[in-house]
Amino acid sequence: MKRHRLAMLFAFAGAAAAGHAQDYTFELISTEEIDLLSDAVNTPAFFIGNNPSSIAFDGGSAYIGGFANFSDPIPGVQVVQVLDFLLGTDGRSFAVVEGSLAGSPSPVSNFRGWTGLDWDSERGLLGTVDFGSSGASEQVRVFNFKQSTLGGFLDTLDLKATSIDLRGIAGPSWDRGFNGEGFGSDGPVVASVLDPFTGPADEKNGPFGHVLPDEPDLGDPIPDLDSFVTAYFPPSGPALIQPDTSTLWRDLDIDPNTGDMAARAANILILGTRGADGLISSSVTVGTDNAPFVSGQNVAILHGLMDGDMVVYNDRALTSGGQAFGDVVKFVDKSGNAMSVDIVDSAGDAVSFPAGVGYYDFAWDEASQTLLILDFAARDVYVLQPFMGTSCPCDSPANLNCDDSLNFFDIAAYIQNFNAGDPSADLAEPFGSLNFFDVVAYIGLFNAGCP
Repeated sequence: MKRHRLAMLFAFAGAAAAGHAQDYTFELISTEEIDLLSDAVNTPAFFIGNNPSSIAFDGGSAYIGGFANFSDPIPGVQVVQVLDFLLGTDGRSFAVVEGSLAGSPSPVSNFRGWTGLDWDSERGLLGTVDFGSSGASEQVRVFNFKQSTLGGFLDTLDLKATSIDLRGIAGPSWDRGFNGEGFGSDGPVVASVLDPFTGPADEKNGPFGHVLPDEPDLGDPIPDLDSFVTAYFPPSGPALIQPDTSTLWRDLDIDPNTGDMAARAANILILGTRGADGLISSSVTVGTDNAPFVSGQNVAILHGLMDGDMVVYNDRALTSGGQAFGDVVKFVDKSGNAMSVDIVDSAGDAVSFPAGVGYYDFAWDEASQTLLILDFAARDVYVLQPFMGTSCPCDSPANLNCDDSLNFFDIAAYIQNFNAGDPSADLAEPFGSLNFFDVVAYIGLFNAGCP
């Protein structure tokens, strides 16, 4: 009877702990201010635009593109490389991504700018900038990743189709194909984009994968832009990731390990599973198709994440201020099931973020397990990594097996001590006997956690 009661009580203790548990927990490593990149007066050489709108990360440098978000047109928007980004403001240096300036000499219209960036270790930086029309050239660009000694980019390659200039309304993604196997003789990596305005209606699904020329060596001339080979992948036609009622695409991310895709359109999230033939074998839709004309709806696949992949996106149906971070930034698994995610500090305490306009962009680095969340309104970047837990001192009253954490083994140790009549299990009055109140006292210590 005593053991049955103990089992019931500790089941209750486990249930209490589970009630506060999250599917996943990230630690906020730092909040990196990038206001200066939006300050045309004090940093004219590195001025990106009024607000940061897109971000990529190579594990060391962050690449930040800007947006024209002011009543009057501004001279131009560009991308800036922030070297040694995680070292903080004292250790950083900056370099303009050469060839990224858009709008000059003509001004950039309001609500236009860099809509997406993506990094690949072999091919460099891929970006899209929106000029407001599909007739303008140079809205999808690839930057030569072979860097000079100053850390800047030497050349820019303008990605375009053979007969059309794609509009950069949606963020791009590098694509390594099904299970990362590449595309045969066409190479291991293609540049994939979404475009809702060109081609027949039934070809507005996307994404369109573009085969690039070989990366030029330092000092070599840039390949002739007219010689770009454009291919649609899979070979039988565009992969079927299609919004229900709108073709205003906003963002794309492709898992380099599996080839699975995530895309945004009209504020819905479309998740596609890729088959061996390159086609999307199945897809799920998350959310309501309710905002086809709202920009800044973004997504990232957190591939290779500890304990399983997930997807992060921003639920942005409105452009108004005062939108709470927790109501906008959402996480799902790759099947579209909502995930409960905590963001904590190094002590395990919950952290809060300022309200904004719902505009966030995301960059994920698998090697360092680092997620960057770019806050358009606050002009900050939140640096997150998986929370590894706080160390539990050996002398913590609930840490009975002294293994730096509280878990089932501590509960088992207490049950063993209690059943053996060990005086160490005598935690509550009346002292000198073991009973229900001792068990309740240990449950309280366990649920209180480590100091």
